[in-house]
Amino acid sequence: MKKITLFLVFFAVFAKATPPENFNGIKLGADGRLIPSAYDKVKTFENGKTPLREVFVSVNGSDVTGNGTFEKPFVTIAKALDAVSDGKAVRPGTAIRIMPGEYNESLTLVDRLIGTEEAPIWIGGYSATDRPVMKHPNGFIKYTGAYVILHDLEVIHIPPYKQGVHGIYPYGDFVNQKASHHFVLRNLYVHHIGDSPIKTSTVDYYWLFDCEVSFGQQGLRGSGSIDNVGSHYATVAYNYLHHSVGIGIVFKGGSSEVDIHNNLIVEPGVTGVSMGQSTGFQYFYPALTSLKEEERFEAHDIRTYSNIFIGGICPFYMTSSKDCYFVNNTVIHPSTHLFRHFNMTVEDGTSYSIPPADPAIYRLFKGGASLNNTIANNIFYFYGDQSIRIHPRTNHETLVLHNNLFFHAKAQTTELRYDMQVVLPENMINAIIGKDPLFEDFLNNNFRLKANSPAIGAGINLPFVKKDGKSFAVEDFEGKPFASPRTIGAIQ
Repeated sequence: MKKITLFLVFFAVFAKATPPENFNGIKLGADGRLIPSAYDKVKTFENGKTPLREVFVSVNGSDVTGNGTFEKPFVTIAKALDAVSDGKAVRPGTAIRIMPGEYNESLTLVDRLIGTEEAPIWIGGYSATDRPVMKHPNGFIKYTGAYVILHDLEVIHIPPYKQGVHGIYPYGDFVNQKASHHFVLRNLYVHHIGDSPIKTSTVDYYWLFDCEVSFGQQGLRGSGSIDNVGSHYATVAYNYLHHSVGIGIVFKGGSSEVDIHNNLIVEPGVTGVSMGQSTGFQYFYPALTSLKEEERFEAHDIRTYSNIFIGGICPFYMTSSKDCYFVNNTVIHPSTHLFRHFNMTVEDGTSYSIPPADPAIYRLFKGGASLNNTIANNIFYFYGDQSIRIHPRTNHETLVLHNNLFFHAKAQTTELRYDMQVVLPENMINAIIGKDPLFEDFLNNNFRLKANSPAIGAGINLPFVKKDGKSFAVEDFEGKPFASPRTIGAIQ
């Protein structure tokens, strides 16, 4: 890959934050669009597919005289969907092509978008360089189904912002334990949303990439800008997230088998990534009652790697989670915690958020103490009174803490501060504390490493292999393969 200077915007807060000039070696345009996209890097069911039919929508079209052709488009997306529906469902292989302009529609599509692997359904902008704007006080789209691609759109709310209203919301049926599945969300700019800009619930197999997500949760519920409940087999990669009120990315409610990588996360609010959180027990997928006690976790097998985190209160949480990884990331100046490893629900049935109303429900979740998590090969660069918070009522003796570099840029101390009187387990191995990682140009936010950096070759080659036998965390933030021995941090 051609070497391009990495320039990251550091703690910038604007009405719309200026994007970094380059991200992951890929140039960003003035509106945050990735040029070229990661389409060929993130392989999905969409690759190589073309629509069987196209229906066009334009602000200059007509639902009366239009017929959905390029020459005579409809004026609403709803009419376009109706025109290609057999009864209720849109015909597989259909592409709804939306011309540039502003649209004031809010769509709820239950069991109408049911594509197939060979003939998916597309809804998105006609132009990848001039995205149509979806603007409505009740959010743009809430939908169930399968094999759907949502692409090339800007989504924003009309104030006042409302709790419980999301910008984009694919979901399944957690009551009947039936997931929607196989969704692609790409090249979206979703921002200034009353609740989560992007939310999934009970969704299996989805990919979110090339997106900019920002200014979500306007002081309301404060969950995730990308908020996932009971979702599985997901990839969230090559995105630019910034300026959240709550959390950047969260997977909770029984979520599993997720890869979060090659994202730039700037000023995420409370935390950049939360592997587990606090979910109402009735919203879990799979249902807690269907699982053995030792299988009941907020999240498991969530893998966060090769990301850059700048600012926010804490880069990541591991919360009532199992077999999760935070590997080869670069963390720059979180304001309060370097990381947190804790449980939302503890042995006596109380909670750090909302205690369960029924103690019997709590007993279903008794096995959910954080277990067998790994934090390895990360750079933590900070210069305040930040601490590591590991709650004593986790299985912290199973926490793997290997080959992390901690550098307090002001004090350059070899001591770390811990909250809650927890003694770190003996497997805090090969930590590098108090040595400058020697970024190439920190003041200009170039986080590549100088040739004499103590982080180069100082990582551990853990067996980064998923349950399906495929490796993860094999490439750095810029797409370069990690060497052996592995470097510490997001950039090889």
